Amino acid sequence: MAIPFAEAQQCHGQSPCNCLFTWCSPILGGAMGACHGLGIAFRFGRYDETFSVSSLADDALARSIQGTWLTFPRNGGPSCESLGTWPLYANGRETMILGEECHMQQAPCDEEGCCWELISDGIGGAL
Repeated sequence: MAIPFAEAQQCHGQSPCNCLFTWCSPILGGAMGACHGLGIAFRFGRYDETFSVSSLADDALARSIQGTWLTFPRNGGPSCESLGTWPLYANGRETMILGEECHMQQAPCDEEGCCWELISDGIGGAL
């Protein structure tokens, strides 16, 4: 998970932003879900029948992702017209959800994060 990295950056005076790609591929009856690497196709506008159905919603998601990738190097932050203001990751664990509907959410994976913290602390073996 990216949370420890964002928090480490924050501790060292950096200004991190966080996102979570949640768009689930409909291929194979949805069995793939929001699998690792799926967002890359949207970043480059190269999604096709391999993972997607190329709908209007897919086009909108691609435009949003491309917008933030183009805006970041120009402005030093991911806020863009299609996604709006993208606040910095802070104590509320602000995270941009990139999915069928893009929106900001505070601490979207806190429950799962607690499990990762137990494992990283060495207590996970007892579970």
